[in-house]
Amino acid sequence: MKLDKLKMGVNVVMLVIFLWLLYGLLFKFDLGKGWKIFFIVIVVIYIISGLSTIVNELKKLKNIDGQRTTIPFECDKVKYYWDKACSIYCEQYKKTVETLTEEDKDMIWEYSAHHILIFLTWLIENEFLSDLYKDDQYEIDMIKQKKMSGFEFLMNNLDGALLREDISKEVIGFVDSYYFHAFLKSYSDYMENALNKRVLGTVFSWDDYDKIKVELIDVAYNNYFSEL
Repeated sequence: MKLDKLKMGVNVVMLVIFLWLLYGLLFKFDLGKGWKIFFIVIVVIYIISGLSTIVNELKKLKNIDGQRTTIPFECDKVKYYWDKACSIYCEQYKKTVETLTEEDKDMIWEYSAHHILIFLTWLIENEFLSDLYKDDQYEIDMIKQKKMSGFEFLMNNLDGALLREDISKEVIGFVDSYYFHAFLKSYSDYMENALNKRVLGTVFSWDDYDKIKVELIDVAYNNYFSEL
């Protein structure tokens, strides 16, 4: 604490001297050669200090292993996206919230779940779900065989949320580094630019899933473990 105050005091003094010297140069006071050199030294010190601060901030973006600092994945829930998906649905079908039917609301839930469902399906297909769902093997096999989408599984068995505890420890490190840091952005870009479909305005299809899986998730997964 005392060291911080000392540094602050030194910075204040240096700043005052710098401003005084700058004022002298601007108004052509005869500061003498020594003061002009001192002025240049202060400018150099501030430049080096600024560059050092930038470098330190960049270093904070990486941990000691050289990997990008990650925020541990805790959960993603379908309900987080309901309002935006509802707005898009009403825009698409010229409806208002007051005129929505139950069928409309079911479709909006599917809109809201799309990106979570894509990632959940990838987890299921690669057997990366935790043992919490070993009693749901029938539904899991049906999804893996593409005989049903995972939407009902997500909404009914997972209560509309993908939680950290739902994911195998084998792959949780990848999910931590990827899901919120890269997947959501790359998924959005791919949906809009490659598939020409609207984020939070699309229902799940196996064709879309296969493309996103191969082009995005599998690539990121392989890159992650090749760099370890």
